Amino acid sequence: GGSPGAPWVGAFAPGEVVGRRPANGNDLWNQALSRVGRSNALSELRDIAGRPVIYRGAVYAVSHAGSFGAIDLRTGQPKWSLPISGISTPWPAGDVVYVISKAGEVICVARESGQVYWIRDLNAGRERKNWSLWAGPVLAGGKLIAVSNRGEAVAIDPKTGEVKATIKIGDGALIAPIAVAGTVFVVTDNATLIAIR
Repeated sequence: GGSPGAPWVGAFAPGEVVGRRPANGNDLWNQALSRVGRSNALSELRDIAGRPVIYRGAVYAVSHAGSFGAIDLRTGQPKWSLPISGISTPWPAGDVVYVISKAGEVICVARESGQVYWIRDLNAGRERKNWSLWAGPVLAGGKLIAVSNRGEAVAIDPKTGEVKATIKIGDGALIAPIAVAGTVFVVTDNATLIAIR
Protein backbone atom coordinates (compact mmCIF):
# COMPACT_ATOMS: atom_id res chain seq x y z
CA GLY A 1 0.00 0.00 0.00
CA GLY A 2 0.94 3.61 -0.25
CA SER A 3 -0.56 7.04 -0.70
CA PRO A 4 -1.98 8.17 -4.07
CA GLY A 5 0.92 8.99 -6.36
CA ALA A 6 3.31 6.76 -4.43
CA PRO A 7 5.55 4.56 -6.59
CA TRP A 8 4.46 1.11 -7.67
CA VAL A 9 7.07 -1.39 -6.46
CA GLY A 10 8.07 -4.76 -7.88
CA ALA A 11 10.89 -7.29 -7.58
CA PHE A 12 12.73 -8.65 -10.58
CA ALA A 13 15.66 -10.94 -11.37
CA PRO A 14 18.48 -10.61 -10.55
CA GLY A 15 17.51 -9.35 -7.09
CA GLU A 16 16.36 -5.88 -8.08
CA VAL A 17 13.63 -3.86 -6.43
CA VAL A 18 12.16 -1.31 -8.83
CA GLY A 19 9.97 1.71 -8.08
CA ARG A 20 7.83 2.88 -11.01
CA ARG A 21 5.75 5.99 -11.59
CA PRO A 22 2.05 5.11 -11.25
CA ALA A 23 1.03 7.53 -14.02
CA ASN A 24 3.07 5.98 -16.84
CA GLY A 25 4.98 2.96 -15.50
CA ASN A 26 8.41 4.52 -16.09
CA ASP A 27 11.21 3.57 -13.72
CA LEU A 28 11.57 5.99 -10.83
CA TRP A 29 14.38 4.12 -9.07
CA ASN A 30 16.11 0.75 -9.10
CA GLN A 31 17.93 -0.86 -6.18
CA ALA A 32 19.84 -4.17 -6.24
CA LEU A 33 19.21 -6.33 -3.18
CA SER A 34 22.11 -8.76 -3.40
CA ARG A 35 25.28 -9.34 -1.47
CA VAL A 36 28.73 -10.22 -2.67
CA GLY A 37 30.07 -13.18 -0.75
CA ARG A 38 30.81 -16.86 -0.92
CA SER A 39 29.99 -18.15 -4.38
CA ASN A 40 28.16 -21.39 -5.02
CA ALA A 41 25.27 -22.47 -7.23
CA LEU A 42 22.63 -21.30 -4.76
CA SER A 43 24.28 -17.97 -4.03
CA GLU A 44 24.10 -17.13 -7.71
CA LEU A 45 20.30 -17.11 -7.43
CA ARG A 46 19.88 -13.46 -6.53
CA ASP A 47 16.13 -13.38 -7.18
CA ILE A 48 13.64 -12.05 -4.67
CA ALA A 49 11.19 -14.92 -4.23
CA GLY A 50 9.00 -13.25 -1.60
CA ARG A 51 7.09 -10.10 -2.52
CA PRO A 52 8.50 -6.74 -1.43
CA VAL A 53 6.28 -5.02 1.15
CA ILE A 54 5.52 -1.29 1.34
CA TYR A 55 4.94 -0.03 4.88
CA ARG A 56 5.10 3.52 6.27
CA GLY A 57 7.25 4.98 3.52
CA ALA A 58 9.69 2.11 3.12
CA VAL A 59 9.99 -1.04 1.02
CA TYR A 60 11.09 -4.24 2.80
CA ALA A 61 12.48 -7.16 0.80
CA VAL A 62 14.72 -10.20 1.22
CA SER A 63 16.76 -11.87 -1.52
CA HIS A 64 17.87 -15.45 -2.05
CA ALA A 65 21.46 -14.19 -2.29
CA GLY A 66 21.69 -12.96 1.27
CA SER A 67 20.36 -9.46 1.70
CA PHE A 68 17.36 -8.32 3.74
CA GLY A 69 16.78 -4.62 3.82
CA ALA A 70 14.70 -1.48 3.80
CA ILE A 71 14.58 0.98 0.91
CA ASP A 72 13.09 4.48 1.00
CA LEU A 73 9.90 4.32 -1.07
CA ARG A 74 10.22 7.76 -2.68
CA THR A 75 13.95 7.91 -3.41
CA GLY A 76 14.99 4.26 -3.69
CA GLN A 77 17.89 4.86 -1.31
CA PRO A 78 18.80 1.98 1.04
CA LYS A 79 17.97 2.62 4.69
CA TRP A 80 19.68 -0.52 6.07
CA SER A 81 20.50 -4.08 5.09
CA LEU A 82 21.36 -7.31 6.89
CA PRO A 83 23.10 -10.47 5.60
CA ILE A 84 19.99 -12.67 5.62
CA SER A 85 18.89 -14.99 2.79
CA GLY A 86 15.22 -15.72 2.44
CA ILE A 87 12.45 -16.79 0.10
CA SER A 88 9.40 -15.48 1.99
CA THR A 89 7.72 -12.10 2.17
CA PRO A 90 8.73 -9.97 5.19
CA TRP A 91 5.99 -8.94 7.65
CA PRO A 92 6.19 -5.36 9.01
CA ALA A 93 4.12 -4.54 12.09
CA GLY A 94 4.34 -1.47 14.28
CA ASP A 95 8.00 -0.60 14.86
CA VAL A 96 9.41 -3.95 13.73
CA VAL A 97 9.61 -6.20 10.70
CA TYR A 98 9.76 -10.01 10.80
CA VAL A 99 11.41 -12.30 8.26
CA ILE A 100 12.23 -16.01 8.00
CA SER A 101 15.66 -17.00 6.69
CA LYS A 102 16.31 -19.97 4.41
CA ALA A 103 17.95 -21.64 7.43
CA GLY A 104 14.67 -21.47 9.37
CA GLU A 105 15.40 -18.50 11.63
CA VAL A 106 12.56 -16.13 12.44
CA ILE A 107 14.16 -12.72 12.89
CA CYS A 108 12.65 -9.60 14.47
CA VAL A 109 14.27 -6.35 13.32
CA ALA A 110 13.72 -2.68 14.17
CA ARG A 111 11.91 -1.18 11.19
CA GLU A 112 13.80 2.13 11.16
CA SER A 113 17.35 1.06 12.07
CA GLY A 114 17.65 -2.61 11.13
CA GLN A 115 18.74 -3.51 14.68
CA VAL A 116 18.08 -7.19 15.38
CA TYR A 117 15.88 -7.64 18.47
CA TRP A 118 15.67 -11.43 18.52
CA ILE A 119 16.26 -14.57 16.45
CA ARG A 120 14.39 -17.88 16.88
CA ASP A 121 15.91 -20.88 15.08
CA LEU A 122 13.00 -23.17 14.16
CA ASN A 123 15.48 -25.88 13.10
CA ALA A 124 17.40 -25.83 16.39
CA GLY A 125 18.47 -29.29 17.52
CA ARG A 126 18.03 -30.89 14.08
CA GLU A 127 20.74 -32.18 11.81
CA ARG A 128 21.08 -30.05 8.69
CA LYS A 129 19.72 -32.88 6.50
CA ASN A 130 16.53 -32.78 8.61
CA TRP A 131 16.00 -29.01 8.46
CA SER A 132 12.58 -27.77 7.46
CA LEU A 133 11.97 -24.96 5.00
CA TRP A 134 9.64 -22.40 6.56
CA ALA A 135 7.12 -20.00 5.02
CA GLY A 136 5.61 -16.89 6.56
CA PRO A 137 5.45 -15.39 9.02
CA VAL A 138 2.02 -13.80 9.38
CA LEU A 139 0.83 -11.99 12.48
CA ALA A 140 -2.57 -13.26 13.63
CA GLY A 141 -4.28 -13.35 17.01
CA GLY A 142 -1.25 -11.83 18.69
CA LYS A 143 1.07 -14.60 17.44
CA LEU A 144 3.44 -15.00 14.51
CA ILE A 145 2.48 -18.06 12.46
CA ALA A 146 4.87 -19.98 10.22
CA VAL A 147 4.45 -23.27 8.33
CA SER A 148 6.97 -25.80 7.03
CA ASN A 149 7.53 -28.22 4.18
CA ARG A 150 7.40 -31.02 6.78
CA GLY A 151 3.82 -30.31 7.81
CA GLU A 152 4.43 -28.20 10.90
CA ALA A 153 2.79 -24.96 11.97
CA VAL A 154 4.21 -22.88 14.82
CA ALA A 155 2.85 -19.97 16.85
CA ILE A 156 5.55 -17.60 18.08
CA ASP A 157 5.38 -14.79 20.64
CA PRO A 158 6.07 -11.66 18.53
CA LYS A 159 7.73 -9.83 21.44
CA THR A 160 10.16 -12.54 22.59
CA GLY A 161 10.42 -15.08 19.78
CA GLU A 162 9.37 -17.90 22.10
CA VAL A 163 7.57 -20.77 20.35
CA LYS A 164 4.18 -21.00 22.11
CA ALA A 165 2.68 -23.90 20.16
CA THR A 166 3.53 -26.39 17.43
CA ILE A 167 0.95 -28.40 15.56
CA LYS A 168 1.07 -30.98 12.78
CA ILE A 169 -0.98 -29.95 9.76
CA GLY A 170 -0.54 -33.30 8.04
CA ASP A 171 1.16 -32.13 4.87
CA GLY A 172 3.98 -29.81 3.89
CA ALA A 173 3.33 -26.16 3.04
CA LEU A 174 5.63 -23.62 1.43
CA ILE A 175 3.08 -20.91 0.74
CA ALA A 176 2.79 -18.40 3.58
CA PRO A 177 -0.50 -18.69 5.47
CA ILE A 178 -3.09 -15.91 5.46
CA ALA A 179 -5.21 -14.71 8.37
CA VAL A 180 -8.84 -13.60 8.11
CA ALA A 181 -11.21 -12.84 11.00
CA GLY A 182 -9.42 -14.95 13.60
CA THR A 183 -8.73 -17.92 11.32
CA VAL A 184 -5.40 -18.81 9.72
CA PHE A 185 -5.65 -20.52 6.33
CA VAL A 186 -2.87 -22.74 5.00
CA VAL A 187 -2.64 -24.26 1.52
CA THR A 188 -0.52 -27.41 1.59
CA ASP A 189 1.73 -28.73 -1.18
CA ASN A 190 -1.00 -31.17 -2.23
CA ALA A 191 -3.53 -28.32 -2.55
CA THR A 192 -5.43 -29.04 0.68
CA LEU A 193 -6.87 -25.94 2.40
CA ILE A 194 -6.53 -26.07 6.20
CA ALA A 195 -8.19 -23.63 8.62
CA ILE A 196 -6.57 -23.12 12.04
CA ARG A 197 -8.38 -21.24 14.79
